[in-house]
Amino acid sequence: MLGSEQGFGKVAKITGLMARFPDQAPYWFVGDTTGDTREARLAGAEPLGLAWGWHAPKALRAAGAARIAATPAEIAAIIVPDEPAAPQPTTAER
Repeated sequence: MLGSEQGFGKVAKITGLMARFPDQAPYWFVGDTTGDTREARLAGAEPLGLAWGWHAPKALRAAGAARIAATPAEIAAIIVPDEPAAPQPTTAER
C-alpha cells in the first residue's frame, strides 16, 4: 500500500511497485472505482473490483475489471488461488 506520501498518481505507484518487485506477475490492483480499474489497466496490472465498493460491479466490469470480489475472502481466493482458504469461525466462535 502506498499513500499520498508516495505521490498522487496511481499509475506511477503501481508501475513503481511492479518495478520494485519484478517477476511476481500477475500484479493485481484492488479497487472500488472505475478510475481505479482504468489506472490499473494503464499501469499493466490486473484490476480486481470490489462488489461492495464505491462503484457497482457492472460499472467496474465495463471499465475493464478482470475479476470482481463479492466478499473480502474472495480477494485472497482470486489473488492466491492455490492457497487453501482460511478456516471460517463456527457459530459458537463468533
